[in-house]
Amino acid sequence: MTADFWNFRDFRPVSAGDIDLSGFEVMGRDGSIGVVDKATNKVSASYLVVDTGDWRPHHQVILPAFTVERMDSEGRVVFVDRTRKEIEDAPDVTRAEMRAARFKDRLSGYYHGLYDTGL
Repeated sequence: MTADFWNFRDFRPVSAGDIDLSGFEVMGRDGSIGVVDKATNKVSASYLVVDTGDWRPHHQVILPAFTVERMDSEGRVVFVDRTRKEIEDAPDVTRAEMRAARFKDRLSGYYHGLYDTGL
């Protein structure tokens, strides 16, 4: 599978850039992942920063935009196509890496492997 992990999928009638996703709950295949702290909608650089809440207290994860399957803007929920375990196993990203945008290659490699194996 060839995917541009840093762009939202085109199937949604409402672009993610049209609404502020901050505060939306993030639901994975097996339950709650957390709450969106920040979302970007830049071409080839879109992602969600998610506070993981109780299952990983005081921790945030970055989800490439491509992981978003759909959104419920009325219910304020973002649905992603990954499990909590898959997200937990993703490489950690430091604040310095985020500022320098160096995290994209590492996360792309990780998520590319998940989509290539059909998980």
